Order: sequence, then structure tokens, then C-alpha cells
Amino acid sequence: MATLRRWRVAGLMLLVWVSLFAFSYTQSASREEEQLLRLHRLLSSAQSKEAYFLSEQVVVDGRMESSVQTHAQSSPRLAKVSLRSRLTDTEDFRLQVYFHPEAVYLYSENSGIWNKAAYNHPSVGELEGLRDPFAFWLRMLGEAESIEQTKEGMYSLTLQPFRDDIHGIHVDDVIRAHMQVQLDEQTGKVKSLKLDAELKPSIIKSRERLSYRITLLEEHEEPELTLPKEAMTAEPMP
Repeated sequence: MATLRRWRVAGLMLLVWVSLFAFSYTQSASREEEQLLRLHRLLSSAQSKEAYFLSEQVVVDGRMESSVQTHAQSSPRLAKVSLRSRLTDTEDFRLQVYFHPEAVYLYSENSGIWNKAAYNHPSVGELEGLRDPFAFWLRMLGEAESIEQTKEGMYSLTLQPFRDDIHGIHVDDVIRAHMQVQLDEQTGKVKSLKLDAELKPSIIKSRERLSYRITLLEEHEEPELTLPKEAMTAEPMP
């Protein structure tokens, strides 16, 4: 009888432990889902804004590969993106892109040539990351394996290996990746986003680490954006 009672007590303790573990796991999963939903709402809100200032940097193995400055205004609706990408150790590719309601205007600082294209032009699709910088980060939320609030307004996410493009850089060799989201403590809005990825080097791609950061700058007085008069001489893209 004593042995039977001991087995019953042990079984009851095991049941209680399993129940507590299940409850704790459910609470933790629910909290993570809540945090992801909050970040998704905040990023979607930032994505829907028509007026903003932001800067972006892509660093590969400690070397700046690409930098972007964006100024978007709502009235009159126009966005200007200044892109600088490394071609060689001594040469950069510099491009200005104007997203006008009627067309996209591109000015190559290297050649001094203006071009324009309709939004349904195939080449314009390659500029979607410049036109909508938040779409990438929303996709990364979908790759989250875990999320943790490290301090007030700061979230750290562990991502599963993914494939994507960052301003012309194809990323398909991710070993592990982490994402950080910083919120403005006063407004609760997104202040900055950062991705750090460890990459698997290959014969073709010797890169090992990639860092991508976007910072939303405080709104400040800027001269009203206008399409440069030189854009009127733009040649249609073939």
C-alpha cells in the first residue's frame, strides 16, 4: 500500500509539473505573439506614412556596400532617394531616384544622364526596396523564431535562415540572423531597425557577415521637394 501511495504521489507531482510547464510555455508563446503583432502594427503604420526621412546602410564584412538617404513628402506627393553603392575599392555608383505620382525619374551622377519610366516598367520593380523600405522588415518578422524585449523600447529577434534581396545584394546563404527593433520611448514609434546575419562563404561569395540598418530621422524643416527641371529632358528607359 505504501508503495502504491508513493507512486500516486509521484504521479500527481509529475502531472502538476507538466501542467505548470505547459502553462508557462503557453504564456510565453502568447507573449511572443503579442510582441510580434505589436511590431507588425508599428511597421505597417510606418509603411503607410507618406512623409518621412530615413537613412539606410548595408555593411558586408566591415565594408560599406550601400547607403541610402530618403526624403518623402505627402503634398505635393514626391519622394527622393539618394543611393550610393560600392563598385570597386575606388569607385561608387551614385543614383538619385524620384518617385513622382506619374513616373519614376532616375539621375545617374556617374554619367549625368536622366531617364524616366512608368511604374509598370520591369526595371522599376528592382527599385521596390527603395520605394517601400519597410516591406523587407515586415518579411523578416515572418522569419522570427523567437522574440525578447531586452529593455524598454528594445526588441531582439532570432530569425531562421532566409533568402531575400537588400538593395541589389542577394542574400541566400544565411547561417543565422538576428534582428533588433528600437522604438522611440516618447512616441512608441519605430526609431531604428537592424539586421545582423552570419553568412556561409563560398568560392563565388567570400562574405561572412552582413549588417543592414535603417534609421528613421526626426521630422524637421526641409525645403519642399520638387522635381528638378532637368528631369523634363529625361529619356524613356528602353
